Amino acid sequence: MTEQSWPPRSLEPTDHFIDEKQPDWHLNACVGRQLPNERGGLYYSDGFRSAARRLVEDLIERPDIDLPVDTAVYPIVFLYRHNLELLLKFLIVRGRWLISESGDQPRGHRLDKLWMTARPIVERCFDEADWSQNDIVTSLMSELSGLDPNGEAARYMESNKGMKHFAELALLNIRHFADIAERLSEYLSTVLGTIEMMDSQRCEC
Repeated sequence: MTEQSWPPRSLEPTDHFIDEKQPDWHLNACVGRQLPNERGGLYYSDGFRSAARRLVEDLIERPDIDLPVDTAVYPIVFLYRHNLELLLKFLIVRGRWLISESGDQPRGHRLDKLWMTARPIVERCFDEADWSQNDIVTSLMSELSGLDPNGEAARYMESNKGMKHFAELALLNIRHFADIAERLSEYLSTVLGTIEMMDSQRCEC
């Protein structure tokens, strides 16, 4: 029997994370200096949402897939939550530009607090809009903030104080969670898109 070294060899001195000379050019993602300055950040937001949606679709449509629901739930929750956080921060920044309001760059990770800042800005952008859905957004942001206040619950089992995350939960239906997250993300994305369109039109005048 041939003796084999342990651990098995899987790394080589020539390995690097970045290699722009790979033959499968269609898998080369444009990042960093190739991102547009104005909307580049939305690539992040859209990417988190798309990745979450794909995971959920695979779980629903391919029950034989080697992807246990009990482990997939954490990246799915994190990806959707981060998508929403980025959308709220963009709403604050772009909304302020449109209404010529000054303010600090939005910081922090609490969705409820970010929405409390974003909501009056958004409503000032469109005086005659039907904002009745914003009460639902407030409720959903509050609920998700209660589950994951700072974006850590889906990344770590315990807080840095040793408290178990999602301690009050026993079950989380991924399909239902994703359905709500998708519709909430779509609502915020639509509002943001209109704000950006109006801002662009204003700049062209």
